[in-house]
Amino acid sequence: MSSISRLKADLQADGRLWLLNMIASEYQYQGLENLLCNYVEALKTNIDRIALGFKPYGKTQVQTIAEHLTSSMPADQKATAQEEIKTEFAKLKYDMLTWKQDLPEECNLSVSPCKVTATEWCLRQICSLSHFYSKISNMADIMLSTPVSNAWPERGASCVKRVKTRFRSTLKSDMLQSLLEVSINGPANGTNDSKGIIERSVKAWSSAKNRRSLPRARRDTAELISKANHSCIFLWKLGCKRIQ
Repeated sequence: MSSISRLKADLQADGRLWLLNMIASEYQYQGLENLLCNYVEALKTNIDRIALGFKPYGKTQVQTIAEHLTSSMPADQKATAQEEIKTEFAKLKYDMLTWKQDLPEECNLSVSPCKVTATEWCLRQICSLSHFYSKISNMADIMLSTPVSNAWPERGASCVKRVKTRFRSTLKSDMLQSLLEVSINGPANGTNDSKGIIERSVKAWSSAKNRRSLPRARRDTAELISKANHSCIFLWKLGCKRIQ
């Protein structure tokens, strides 16, 4: 299966990248395929001239990352921290050569869609070996936790506008957080899950403490209210007749 075919499968409803909500036409897929073919041909033609070897591979990129991560450190600690990151990466390169032979079946690209990519599996390996890669494991953790798109934060912002309207501007933070949690992560209305949650919530609320029932209106009070309503109606009709 080609790379473009795998991309099509990943962007479908049951694929790995369906959360991106990306819809591409056949013309765009054809353009990607042509671009990929041109890139591979250019790479095959110029591979001898641009090959740098395995040993110096990634040194420039790691140096840039190390400078960024240590930018807020004191000057006397910055050089040591950068050297630790570069040393860990130098060991990681050779460890990844052995990991390549130990890739699990779930990373097999022939199975579409594959459950876990090789990159994601390697990042998890780095996180599990944090005692060897104390610096790089933090970067791997950040990469794994970074969302693939900004769709989820956008949904959260829309939910805030929907929940906290100008009529509910006095909501406290804890109540607002609870309402947002229900609106974003809660089950859909009318489903069996939502009915079960509502029933359990009502039981928990009623059993938390003894709820005091509101007193019923007395009979004489109800009669007085009824008479007052009739009097108001009579006076209103009388006023209308006088105006006429």
